[in-house]
Amino acid sequence: MKEYTYPLFFKFLYRYANIPLTVLLIIVLIPMVINLDSNLVLLIPLIITLLMIYFLNKFYITLYKIVPYKICTTDEPLICENFLFTHRLEEISFGEIE
Repeated sequence: MKEYTYPLFFKFLYRYANIPLTVLLIIVLIPMVINLDSNLVLLIPLIITLLMIYFLNKFYITLYKIVPYKICTTDEPLICENFLFTHRLEEISFGEIE
């Protein structure tokens, strides 16, 4: 049986990269909200930034749900385990892979 895992740096990046990116987007968002009453043109970048925050976090939550941290291979099935929010175990046979 062979086991595949992420290196520590990429595991950290995969788990927590959305947090500083979201904070940076919120920091960019604050001056736009403050100056919105004086300049309505800032409404367009404000909406774009809000959409970026939404889709960034939606993408990361989707990745958290479907990507395992550890994959073990045996003769027949692939065993995927150590998902972020659950401790489920998925077995995938090689016949199911296209």
